[in-house]
Amino acid sequence: MGKSNGANRYSTEVHARAVRMIFEHEHENANQSAAIMAIAPTIGGGRDTLRRWVKQSDIDGGRKDGQTSDDRGFQKSSRTSAFNKVANAKTNYSNDGN
Repeated sequence: MGKSNGANRYSTEVHARAVRMIFEHEHENANQSAAIMAIAPTIGGGRDTLRRWVKQSDIDGGRKDGQTSDDRGFQKSSRTSAFNKVANAKTNYSNDGN
């Protein structure tokens, strides 16, 4: 299980498994927060991290309104592309002797 992105601490498999565990064990606990608190130590993650993962899973699954992961990825790639265009323009400008 490799990491999906160098910036992420957890692999996508761990992320998906943790969210699935929370949904599966939610009925065994008083509420979702209690399930998160019970599961967080098993994956070595923080409660707030798991809460964000569950919230994003709800958004991606259409259970809550918000920006999906696909939308976030598109915006991130658009920002990176725009940054690269500006950086390339600056490089070309400085290589022209200006």
